[in-house]
Amino acid sequence: MPKYLDEEQLRLIAKFISKELGPHIPWHISRFFPYYKALDLYPTPESMIKTAYEIGKEEGLYYVYTGNIKSEHEHTVCPNCNNIVIERDRFFIKSLKLEKGKCSFCGYKIEGVFE
Repeated sequence: MPKYLDEEQLRLIAKFISKELGPHIPWHISRFFPYYKALDLYPTPESMIKTAYEIGKEEGLYYVYTGNIKSEHEHTVCPNCNNIVIERDRFFIKSLKLEKGKCSFCGYKIEGVFE
């Protein structure tokens, strides 16, 4: 929410996730839209979502996802070879390139439960 978060705070969140929880922990950044009792606020600018994504990657997070905007950052990308291992279209999986939890391209273990 733009009124409550700025780039410095986003960086602190990304650093916390990376250093305290681990770089493999996903960070989902969703665009806010005003609704119900928050009608005095404005939608998150798409540029802020993209900036948050870049901050997460700069801080070493492997899996940063953007939501509520059309973006190429809804897929899971292998941190080792940068190939898409889970291709999504919003909530639907279009293709899965994993073999026993590992990247089909390079064999890197992708953290998660896939069964």
